[in-house]
Amino acid sequence: MVTLISAYNFNAVVLNAIEPVLIHFWSFLSPSQDPTLMQELGVEYAGRAIIGKMDAGAIDNFNICGTYAVDSVPTFLIFKGGQV
Repeated sequence: MVTLISAYNFNAVVLNAIEPVLIHFWSFLSPSQDPTLMQELGVEYAGRAIIGKMDAGAIDNFNICGTYAVDSVPTFLIFKGGQV
């Protein structure tokens, strides 16, 4: 399963997570759109990690993207214990 992450659930899903979190920052303008890989990772790591994706082009997510220096897509970040 791939978790949709946004500014509204970022703290709960990412910063407060017990498991490691892999976030795929993407955009509709991104040339690489392979949802299959992320879905496969979600199944493979179920219960051991959270596999998520965040729309870097959504206005609501700009602050988070800026905080973590996401200035191009695709970008992948791994969080553990609320830290990158």
